[in-house]
Amino acid sequence: MDEVQKAPALFPAIKLAVDRDRTPGRFLLLGSANFLLMRRITETLAGRIILRELDGLSWGERHRLPPSVMWHQLLVAADLDAVALPSQPPALAEPLTEAVAAGGLPPAALERDPARRERWLQGLHPDLPGARPA
Repeated sequence: MDEVQKAPALFPAIKLAVDRDRTPGRFLLLGSANFLLMRRITETLAGRIILRELDGLSWGERHRLPPSVMWHQLLVAADLDAVALPSQPPALAEPLTEAVAAGGLPPAALERDPARRERWLQGLHPDLPGARPA
């Protein structure tokens, strides 16, 4: 269920369903807001929920680069001098200021058309005049 914080009446029903059947993974609740901090939601699902906060896309994810092994090498190395670090950072596929302005949320970060990205960041659907994001 996406944007579950917009339907606070669902929480007591989810609690009841989980109490009746404790099988893990029956519900995946998604939202763009921390529902634990919202006043309208009185049911926290304590003891029935695992919370995961997802960060925005990383630089590598934005540019569809293969995962770097450098961090793993640094964490497991017995001798840090033996870790092969890149001689120079990878070339930037876009200006850093543009990347920072786009942020890390997939709809904006992956949008290559600056006008469409700006419409999304302003809360407008990029394809519909005056429409809100889906």
